[in-house]
Amino acid sequence: MAYRTVLVGTDGSASSFRAVSAAASLAAATGATLVLTCAYLPMRESERAAAADRLGELAYKVTGSTPADDALRAAREHAVAAGATDVVLTADQGDAVDVLIAAAARRSRPPSAGSDARCPPRGRPRSRRAGSSPAP
Repeated sequence: MAYRTVLVGTDGSASSFRAVSAAASLAAATGATLVLTCAYLPMRESERAAAADRLGELAYKVTGSTPADDALRAAREHAVAAGATDVVLTADQGDAVDVLIAAAARRSRPPSAGSDARCPPRGRPRSRRAGSSPAP
């Protein structure tokens, strides 16, 4: 079976990078495009202000989509190491499940064109506020 698209979510955790590597191997074996997606939630104003006070001009690193973009860049490295050659990165604001569903819908094809493989991270999807550290 040949896939055109393989979609996988990442949050920058070790387990999500294992999912990225597995999805990348499948994409490489089938010549499919690998779509890496990451969800993020905006910081509350009080958190943004606290980050700005502590980090000064580096506060941009923990606001908006920057943490998600960083996770996607790291995920791309894992994907390329696993053999993926056609990699698309997407970071979208929202809960992880909603972002994955929306990404799949954007990439979907009519049923007659065949189905695509989707490899969600193992375990229960978790979203975390941009700038927060992952749960242990």
